[in-house]
Amino acid sequence: MNKDSAKIRITDRGAISGITVAVNTLLFISNILAYKKVDKVEDLVSEIKSQLKKYLIWLDRIPDATLYADMSKKEVDLIKKEAKDVLGWGIILSESDLKRRSERIKEFESVQKDAMQAVPADKKLVVLMDTSFLLSYVFKDQQFDSANFIIQYLKTQKDYTILYMTNINAPELISKMNQKYQFKQTIKKFNDLLGEIADGYLMIDSGEKINIYSIFDKYKLYSRKKIAKNLRGNDFIIATEGIEHNALILTCDKPMYDNVKKFYPRIFFIDKSATSYRKFFHYFEREKEKIV
Repeated sequence: MNKDSAKIRITDRGAISGITVAVNTLLFISNILAYKKVDKVEDLVSEIKSQLKKYLIWLDRIPDATLYADMSKKEVDLIKKEAKDVLGWGIILSESDLKRRSERIKEFESVQKDAMQAVPADKKLVVLMDTSFLLSYVFKDQQFDSANFIIQYLKTQKDYTILYMTNINAPELISKMNQKYQFKQTIKKFNDLLGEIADGYLMIDSGEKINIYSIFDKYKLYSRKKIAKNLRGNDFIIATEGIEHNALILTCDKPMYDNVKKFYPRIFFIDKSATSYRKFFHYFEREKEKIV
């Protein structure tokens, strides 16, 4: 067989796409006719628009649709705008409707093209997960759902994010895990965790920055802000490392959050409420728009 003849031609691809769209459309209409008393085209269009409104309401409830789809916020916003355009259409599209539709397609393609351009490493958002946050995820405690939402969300944001782990996080994490699991199990769970959350974009401090003299320097620098007096030693090192990297700090430690928040707004307390992770999503998206 000729090598080229095995390839699907462009016209074949168009036919496959057309069949898929036609079948899905007929199935959609069939479902409406089966459950709704619709016998006029006008009523059918009205029912479809009614369902579209419901989908828009559902989408607005999601703090960031990129949590569920590999799309940027700008792409999702354009999809919403297009849906609202469609709600204003008549049964037959006018020339202005067709023109507007064409403009939306070009706008969407432009946003997709921009999204494909890589963000330089020094422009990416640094996210530091405090030990308390990571332990909530590992031990599946009452904050687990919130921590899991954030971790799954950040997996969709690899192009814009660097996860940062200080050299204090790792021993703290291993120590707490080793109190609950056998050593071999601890090693496996720790490695599994790094592989799961990092997915190739984790930055771990080499340890060179944390020495006796640098610790004195840190305490001297932050003593004026009273962070040094109100935080435990490990929390102080983790928090100040996050501050120096201008990181978004995620913690489930309320005392640490309360002490740092007074002087550094880019820290987020994550508890079992949906409000806590939604605040982080909204802030992250606003910061992301500045670098895209």
